[in-house]
Amino acid sequence: MNTTNVEKVFDLYVKKSYSSEIEKYLSSLDVSDEEKQEIKQSAYEKYTDYSVKRLVNKNKFYLILSLSSAIILLFVFFYIIPKQNINNDFFYCIGGSVLISFSLYCSFVFLTSIDKEKMRSVAHSQGFDYSAFFTLFFAMGIIPGVMLYFLISWTIESGQGKILEETKIFTTATVIDGRSVERTSLRGRKSDTTYIIVEFENKKGEKVKRKIDISKYEFGDFGKDQHVNLIYSSVNDYNIKVLNKDADLAKYTHSQQRDFTINDLVALFDEDDVVKFLNNIRYGWENRGPEEWINENDQSIIKKEKDVLIYFGSNKDYLKFTRNMSNDYREIVDENSKNYMIPFGSKTYENDKYNIVIEPLTENGQPVNTVVNISLKKTNVSNK
Repeated sequence: MNTTNVEKVFDLYVKKSYSSEIEKYLSSLDVSDEEKQEIKQSAYEKYTDYSVKRLVNKNKFYLILSLSSAIILLFVFFYIIPKQNINNDFFYCIGGSVLISFSLYCSFVFLTSIDKEKMRSVAHSQGFDYSAFFTLFFAMGIIPGVMLYFLISWTIESGQGKILEETKIFTTATVIDGRSVERTSLRGRKSDTTYIIVEFENKKGEKVKRKIDISKYEFGDFGKDQHVNLIYSSVNDYNIKVLNKDADLAKYTHSQQRDFTINDLVALFDEDDVVKFLNNIRYGWENRGPEEWINENDQSIIKKEKDVLIYFGSNKDYLKFTRNMSNDYREIVDENSKNYMIPFGSKTYENDKYNIVIEPLTENGQPVNTVVNISLKKTNVSNK
């Protein structure tokens, strides 16, 4: 069998010549019909090997390209973007999940398309089946896409949280609006949209309004015109967090965020930096005048007048102080007093240095505030 004739027929196959052209060439050869068929078969097998090799090499290239794309996209969406200042992560999450899942899907498809034996069956296909390709992508990409969406969202939120931690500025904001809406889909599934709108002054002195998404369970903690603690990023005042929980305040302010005790209040008589001392226990205290401090978050006030300290707090403080009174103090019980048998009556305690009176302020028979009066005993004053 003449190899030159095989090469010629092979070239015709490579050039995608019509079958009629191949048959015409074979007819022009001065050989037997049997040899013509052998030439055609040998040329076709060679062309098949050539096509398989070319297809596998092309698929290897696309495999490297899709894997590289997937790695780059993973790096961008899980490392680069979370470090940027982002106002809305929705489009980043959607775009990232689609692009990454598509590149991983392409990697899977081309990885399974580099086996030479498997490729022999499709080596002479006339075109790429885009319909089947994308149908399979939508079928296989839904679950990974959803997972990637939430992973990207979590990563971006974590990144924004880190930026906020590094560039935080503390301020007080005012709640000016809010809404909690529950919706029911046609299938009976319920979803809620809950948010508040706050107004605060940024570092440029501008009054800005920002919408903050919260859970429906937190919505009841906020009211219109309420003052709330807030931190925002100095590089992006859309990156904000309301510090309405003791755990958040403790994390960002390094305060203990615990209840005051009588011993805490007594310690104020000898404390030089009162604001620092108070904020170490509960954040939000400010000096509002000579020997007067206020915490608008807790609606509490402390005043010092010579050897007297007065604490004005919420109705809950009454039970906190009376039930957790230090053993250093003894209760003075006046059985003739009309408050003796009243559950929320005035209570008096003392030790060698201090007299303490804890009294509830009531309205319609219900306690609404608590007043604690601590005074140095006169004997201690004279000794000083």
